[in-house]
Amino acid sequence: MDLQTYLQSHNLSRADIADMIGTSVGAVNHWISGRRQPRGDMLERIKSVTQGQVTANDFFHGGES
Repeated sequence: MDLQTYLQSHNLSRADIADMIGTSVGAVNHWISGRRQPRGDMLERIKSVTQGQVTANDFFHGGES
């Protein structure tokens, strides 16, 4: 599941996920738009807070899990 879909399905904002993983809303915006990809430590945090619903594959392989 991509990050935007996760946020929508859990009624979370980009600011919510940014706070949960300790980054900026700007960084989250870049990831969702595809302009940048999260670093390894952020990927681990995203996977952790989403309980594995959003993984590295969702950023690097067009959303395939």
